[in-house]
Amino acid sequence: FIVMGIFIGSEVALTGAMFYMLAHGLSIAGLFLLAGYLAERGGSRRIDAFGGMQRLTPVLAGLFLIAGMASVALPGLSGFVGEYLVLVGSFASSIPAAAVATLGVVLAALYFLLVYQRVFTGEPRAALAEAKADGSLRDLTGRERVTMVPVVVAMIVLGVLPGPVLDLLTPLAQVLALGGAQRTPLSHPSSTGPHWHRSWLSWAPVCSASSRPHSPPRRTVARSRSSSPWWHRSRPSGSWPGAG
Repeated sequence: FIVMGIFIGSEVALTGAMFYMLAHGLSIAGLFLLAGYLAERGGSRRIDAFGGMQRLTPVLAGLFLIAGMASVALPGLSGFVGEYLVLVGSFASSIPAAAVATLGVVLAALYFLLVYQRVFTGEPRAALAEAKADGSLRDLTGRERVTMVPVVVAMIVLGVLPGPVLDLLTPLAQVLALGGAQRTPLSHPSSTGPHWHRSWLSWAPVCSASSRPHSPPRRTVARSRSSSPWWHRSRPSGSWPGAG
């Protein structure tokens, strides 16, 4: 969705893409942390080595579900706002591209839910149940829970109150947006546009024809004597043949 928003280039899509960068960073950070905690407890990074973990580690399972739902843009969590804005901007510019992006929403949700089902639901595996019984398999510790608190809180706050962040991103999106009323591509400077035009790719300043700074007048350089015909060349007084 980040690439889609940049590709569409409208103000709404760019705002959604920048917001989604922040939301994606939060949800993926949470998922990586929780995946590390899970691998440490199970002794493996393979999905098929786990099963029924929500009965053995309910806090870890709940936080993993929240982070995963944020990554697939569940309303009320951080991923929803950016994804929604990108889709709105995409439908306004290209319906086929928006349709492909909507299919991506379905595939992402399916991918995460299948992983959660295989790892956390169902009956616990015998080896994991034994580890839980002898105390070697524990839920998240206090330090691990404190580590996850700011990440989860940020996901919820961005999903419920996105306004302050959007207020910061919207002016930048207005500058970067393609097709704005006061913006001209680099290759076609307008004679009536403002003095500075910002391209969404290079940020290079472009001077319009009417507002181009005046350059100092060029000095008129006299032609070299050798460049004019020989009969126009001036000679000093008394230098003509037969003179003086």
